[in-house]
This record gives sequence, structure tokens and C-alpha cells, in this order.
Amino acid sequence: MAKSIVTMLTQIAIQKGIFKDWHDKVAPMLPGLKGPHAQELELWHLSTMCSGLDWDEAYKDPFSVTAKAYYGGDIRSLMQTLAIKDEPGKVHNYQSGSTQLLGQCLINVTGRSLADLATDWLWKPLQAQHNAKWHMDHKGVELAYCCFNSNARDFARFGKLMLHQGNWEGRQILDSSFVKMATSPVQVPFYGYSFWLDDSHGTHVFAQRGILGQYIITIPEYHTVIVRLGRQRLPSQDGALSEDFNVIVEQGLAMVKGR
Repeated sequence: MAKSIVTMLTQIAIQKGIFKDWHDKVAPMLPGLKGPHAQELELWHLSTMCSGLDWDEAYKDPFSVTAKAYYGGDIRSLMQTLAIKDEPGKVHNYQSGSTQLLGQCLINVTGRSLADLATDWLWKPLQAQHNAKWHMDHKGVELAYCCFNSNARDFARFGKLMLHQGNWEGRQILDSSFVKMATSPVQVPFYGYSFWLDDSHGTHVFAQRGILGQYIITIPEYHTVIVRLGRQRLPSQDGALSEDFNVIVEQGLAMVKGR
């Protein structure tokens, strides 16, 4: 779910004029970025998972780059060893490393930590009632792609924000055009700008998803937000949302429809 939060922070940075737009080139923000296609990489490639980064999202391989990212002590140094090997914008490839690069752009350009940005730009404006925690490496850099920890009620605020087109109790935190863009398909039908999408239940559904079945599910037609604090999830087909997501959505729709 942290990937969606980093994307929200990037959008707010655009609204503040820190970035020009989602087509900003990444290379000037990330000195040392390498690979044959490094100069072509733009912010939107990182959020939509079509960056061309040399990264294998392998959770069960203890020697994979994913394991090194989760359990290593220096995420910035690890990212500097990776290249943009394929042309960005062509192929969807879900990669935690893409979000890490997006987060690093925010850190480098603002000079602030992701946790501080999230506090000032989202957590306080959304009137969250409890502190959240963001996992860091040994050098104090957030793992941008994961491990944003909080409670169900405060997580639901993200869903409510998106449900109301970026508006929170009269304050426009996210531009409504971004909300529409972020929750529309880009390269594949089930993924937008770091939001998972599903139209298989007779209505448009979008969600923030965690690796262990954590969900912030928003169903706009029925003005509904569902939060699940997960522990495990069922398998998925072809990279799409997993079966437990379908069960949650079906039961949620049955409740709001009064069945």
C-alpha cells in the first residue's frame, strides 16, 4: 500500500511546483542512474510499473534483489547497482524497485524524508488519529515500496480521500484529474498509477494492496471503503488481484446492496 502513498506524494509535489508534471525526466534527480535507457525514464514510468528497471520481483528467492532490498542495510546503494535496461513505457512489470526510485526522487528534490513528507502532506491533513511507522534501512532511508504501518481507521482515510476525488472535508489535497488518471488502466487492465483496478464485479473498484493481503478497497458507485489488515493472501492469476480480494469485494457489495 506504500506504493500508492508514494504516488500520492509525487502528485502533491507536482501540485506544489516541485515537479513540473508526471513526464519529468528522472535522470537529473538521480545522479548515477545507469543503463541504456536511463535518460528516457520519466516519473510516470515508475508509478505505473513500466520503468524497464533490471529488477526481479522474487519474494521466495533469498538471493534476489527483492530480498536484498527488504533485508539489506543500504537501499540507496543497492538501487545504484541497477540499470534501466529496457525501454520505459512499453511493458508492465510490477517492481518494488520502481517505487524506490520514485521515492528517492522525492527525497533528493525536496531534501526531506518520505515520512516527513507523508506527515505534512497527507497524515496531518487527513486528520489521522494515531502515529504511523515507515520501515527504514540502517541509514534511515524509507523502503518506499513497503512497510507503512498503521491502523484500519486511519488507513481508511486514504480510501475516503480517493472516494471523494481527492477532497478531504472541503480541502482539495489531490487534484481530481489525478484521481481519475491514477485509477484508470495504463499498460494492463488491472493497474493504474500504483493503484490496483478491478471491473469484474459489475462496478469499478480500485485498491491499495499489501503483499500479505492488506487492502484499502474503494467502490465509488456505492460510496464504500473497505480496509483489511492482512496476514496472508490467496494466489492471483496473471499478476492481477488475488482471490481473497474478490471474496472481500463480493461480500462488501452484498452488504451495501442489502442482500
